[in-house]
Amino acid sequence: ELKDSDCLGLCGLDIVLHDDSKLKVDSSMIRVTCEGADGGHEPACLDAVYAGSLFVGPHELKTEEEMWIVSHYPYVKYRITVDMREPRQLKHICVWNYNGSIES
Repeated sequence: ELKDSDCLGLCGLDIVLHDDSKLKVDSSMIRVTCEGADGGHEPACLDAVYAGSLFVGPHELKTEEEMWIVSHYPYVKYRITVDMREPRQLKHICVWNYNGSIES
């Protein structure tokens, strides 16, 4: 079993548009990549459907099964890319990070 210090994770992401609405993101708009992996990462972390759960709230109430959590390797860089389909004027991006060690 992984300890929290061995994990990297996110509870949620919101892309807020200029009119204060949230961009509706589905798995077809998401691409997850990792650089520097030697096969030690979980294949599920690269699954767009898995990452798509990041855009479904409420983010602060998620269980670990609903979060995007991967094993932390200092030499691996993960990237979540969202194709917004067209130019958009953004107001801000909200990120809910995984803080499991705070509760421990």
